[in-house]
Amino acid sequence: MASRWAFEALAVNQFKENKFEKAVYKEHKRISISTYKKDYWMQKLINKVKKAEDEFKEGKKNEEYKNDLLLLYNELKKEEKYSKKKCGVLSKINEKDFDEEVAKGVRDYLNNTIKNHYINVDIAARKNENDIILKFIKQYSNDGLVNLKDDYE
Repeated sequence: MASRWAFEALAVNQFKENKFEKAVYKEHKRISISTYKKDYWMQKLINKVKKAEDEFKEGKKNEEYKNDLLLLYNELKKEEKYSKKKCGVLSKINEKDFDEEVAKGVRDYLNNTIKNHYINVDIAARKNENDIILKFIKQYSNDGLVNLKDDYE
């Protein structure tokens, strides 16, 4: 098992630290995270908000409802730290204070503030990646860039 982990560590190191990927890895990672957040993570949280709102309207405050609110609170709290974008209703995402207005506030935060943030991160990362690629083209020419990618990808 240890040899498998060692091989995996070597493979990851070779991928991240080679001459081509070392230059663009940071931007690829930013693109990947922003794509995941805006295309998958946000939708899951929006679904949890809808489910919690429906359960609130029906008066169901079972264990699953409490767990959904806890998950929403924890995820949005982490997101505030990561994106530096404040959620105005974060403190109200709990069993006692949650209502339709809080649900609307969470949806607005996700659909507007966070989505726009990750769209901007994605655009900036793609622009930076293109700038890096253009530098490689100037340094190595188009054929040299293709050879560099072939050597390391």
